[in-house]
Amino acid sequence: MTTEQLNIIIPGLTTVAGAAIGAWIAYLVGRQQFKATVISANRQAWINTLRDTVSEYQSCASAMTILIAKENLHETIHTNEFRDQVARVEFLRSKIRLLINPNEADHLKLVEIVSVPITGCRTHEDLNNMTTAREELPIIAQKILKREWERVKKGN
Repeated sequence: MTTEQLNIIIPGLTTVAGAAIGAWIAYLVGRQQFKATVISANRQAWINTLRDTVSEYQSCASAMTILIAKENLHETIHTNEFRDQVARVEFLRSKIRLLINPNEADHLKLVEIVSVPITGCRTHEDLNNMTTAREELPIIAQKILKREWERVKKGN
């Protein structure tokens, strides 16, 4: 090849190589941004689901506490209303267990707290345990939700 031909080919190859490298970098950056966006959106959906589930659980647990406190306990536990509340609380507890990460201590604490009404809602002594659990529940849930929200804001 002559110098004149090289002077024509080299700038052309350089331009093509530069465009290919630029396109590859744009692809990698776009892929990374897409992945971060999907993860953030999924994490936000998880946060919303956990918050709503914990809120509904709290409401149902409160209703159970009121039912136990206001009437004859033996009669209360045999009513359809009470059985419906127990079933709903059990469903919500199971949902919370499926939503949490079993490798994180505060997530396990959340499961422990929501298990209190299910482990024994048959005596007035359990009423005190349920009340304590209802007071602890928003505190631990807020810690988990706050930490996850911070991750969403960072795009992790």
